Amino acid sequence: MNFYNVLVTYESTSIPFVNEDRKLTYDSSTPGEKEACYRRVAALNEELGIKCTSNKSTSIFVHCVTNNTLCVAFAIDLEHGSLQGAKKYLSEYIYKNFDVVNIKYSEQNEFAVEDFCKLLYGGTRKDLLKPAHEIIEELGLDYFGNNQYKIKEEMLEDKKISLKEARRKATKILADKSLMDEIERIYSEDNTKKYYGNPVHYEVIASNKAAADDIINVLTLSLKSNKRLLGKRISRISEITNLCYDEEDVENIFSNARGGAVVIDMSGSEEDHGNYASSYHEVIDYFTAQAEKYQLNTLFIFVELTNHPGFSKPLLSKMQENMDIVELREGSASRNVVKDFIKEECKRRGLKTQDEDVEQSLSEGDLFTVGEAYVAVNTLYKDSLKNTWYKAYKKVSCVAIEADECHEEAYEKLMKMVGLSEVKKIIGNIIDAEKIRKMRSQMGIDNNKQSMHMIFTGNPGSAKTTVARLLAEILYKEGVTESDTFIECGRADLVGKYVGWTARTVRAKFREAKGGVLFIDEAYSLVDDSNTFGDEAINTIVQEMENNREETIVIFAGYPEKMKSFLDKNEGLRSRIAFHVDFPDYNADELCEILELMAKQKGYSLSDDAKKKCQDIFLEVCTKPEFGNGRFVRTLLEQAEMAQASRILKENKGKKIKRDLLNEMKAEDFEVNASKCTKETKKIGFSVDC
Repeated sequence: MNFYNVLVTYESTSIPFVNEDRKLTYDSSTPGEKEACYRRVAALNEELGIKCTSNKSTSIFVHCVTNNTLCVAFAIDLEHGSLQGAKKYLSEYIYKNFDVVNIKYSEQNEFAVEDFCKLLYGGTRKDLLKPAHEIIEELGLDYFGNNQYKIKEEMLEDKKISLKEARRKATKILADKSLMDEIERIYSEDNTKKYYGNPVHYEVIASNKAAADDIINVLTLSLKSNKRLLGKRISRISEITNLCYDEEDVENIFSNARGGAVVIDMSGSEEDHGNYASSYHEVIDYFTAQAEKYQLNTLFIFVELTNHPGFSKPLLSKMQENMDIVELREGSASRNVVKDFIKEECKRRGLKTQDEDVEQSLSEGDLFTVGEAYVAVNTLYKDSLKNTWYKAYKKVSCVAIEADECHEEAYEKLMKMVGLSEVKKIIGNIIDAEKIRKMRSQMGIDNNKQSMHMIFTGNPGSAKTTVARLLAEILYKEGVTESDTFIECGRADLVGKYVGWTARTVRAKFREAKGGVLFIDEAYSLVDDSNTFGDEAINTIVQEMENNREETIVIFAGYPEKMKSFLDKNEGLRSRIAFHVDFPDYNADELCEILELMAKQKGYSLSDDAKKKCQDIFLEVCTKPEFGNGRFVRTLLEQAEMAQASRILKENKGKKIKRDLLNEMKAEDFEVNASKCTKETKKIGFSVDC
């Protein structure tokens, strides 16, 4: 849908008016004539209005009237209509119903949706239109102000650029080869210079928004110049929350962008969502369904910012099944070229720079991305605010807060984990073996990369998931894998509801985890006698494990006995597993150590009596089957926190509570019955007796 504001001028016929209802002019000096003309225009709007043409492609609204002039807003679906056709329809209507001649059109401007809506509100205030909000809602344009996303619209330059100009613009932004190649394809003589729909969509990968915007600007201008876009309006959606699903507003955005483009920033909201594949799965499903629905006529440009990729991987891995997506990356250049880029950008912003300042704005090295160049520009600009324009702040002291240094390497974290001596040894062997394999490969001794798929067995709370996540980081740091991507999933994430869905879902997960680790928890739950789709999942997993054996590591995890039975029934799966890592239950001493670490992280200390009490609890609980290991310790500590709070308030009623009292946990805070905290107990709710 495209939106226009057009000025319509005309002259009244020379013959005296016989029928006052056919007058479209007025004499402001004659009482009541202006009001009568306004009423006739209001009646005109009632007959025209929403989807008034025979093919329903055009909506027409007169929002302002002066003598011999109408200001008209058009909403046109350019796939089925045109501005020229809309003007012809309006002219025929006016000639038929009013005594005017010599209709002319001027000031034909394409507008953004928000500006179009403002014109409608103006027409309502003049009593020319029915309530604007009703028109806006009926046209599906009321998608601004939704808290689940931010939307902004931009208008492209109103000019056509040549291939030479497109190349020049791309070179100016230090474009990557991927964009240069796409420009050549867009301008290729093999393409028809007429709009039929979108053969491909795009993913723009950049380190920050400025670098991504450069790519999008050159791309969309090139497409518009080759009639691959029907209008100038670009809709940008960002700050998408994990509740943005089943939103009619999103579908309206996609629908009204037909013939145009929608840019989707996949960073998500500013909150820390941890595993985006899990917390955004409903958003991913919804956006995939809507994008596939409108892909033929709405161009989608997906933006992945490398410093905050958000839900980009799971979304695109799912969309690639039914959409063709071309990847465009930000460019990079040598130090001298980037310095020239920085100077030019600073000059554009009105900032004078010295060569020395530009040199110092870059870190060491000889190759920099466009995103890094923009960071340098922003740094120079920020410094100039105080050093050039607001010199009074040049020497002012600012607040300095020291950040906690807590960035431990993944390998160090693994080694510091309580217990797991055999697990650490096996993981160490895996890493060492892979290092040697790489050395042999580099020397030409052996180029065959062996399978790295694994099985982790152990009871709940034995740190299988934590170790797998750390392993993904370690393998990436050691250069074993291409990415530190860690995708965690279970039966619900792999088995589809309908025939054919499961294989597609499994392949999407493998694409999502490409270059990293795919962690399948409780894998044996895939085999369910009540649902044959589980077998489809297993067969597809085996096939994908083989197809991606050099790119993706699959780790199956679950209970020891169930995993053994699972493998016994799937010989094809068993033959592809290279490593079996068993996670034993923690003993009482290890559980005590884990408790003290957890308490320390929360700022608590345990009295000697409390340590003794917990030792007794752990000795008892370790005799129970599947007692929860680390999860039991976390639950115990959480219950102790609540008991401690009650004790402190009761003991110090009306008194000032000191810091050391808040930090210390005593034996009575751990008064729980461990025998009731094991798997057999299925109570609901909380009790200090557990």
